[in-house]
Amino acid sequence: MPGQEIPPHTAPSRVVLHIVQGKGVFLTGSGELPAHAGAFAITEPNEPHGLKAIEKTVLLAVIAPRP
Repeated sequence: MPGQEIPPHTAPSRVVLHIVQGKGVFLTGSGELPAHAGAFAITEPNEPHGLKAIEKTVLLAVIAPRP
């Protein structure tokens, strides 16, 4: 929903964030990046990552290897 956020946090593995539907902003250790359907961001182990939704958004997160 608009205004919802996954606050930046870290994981001990590489994380791929993929926007399936909607629009928002990726929050990464490199700063804010536009997020729209089809967009993705890759973060390295222990790099902060999160998402701020601008509209109803579906996010797929792939974490590998499993923490």
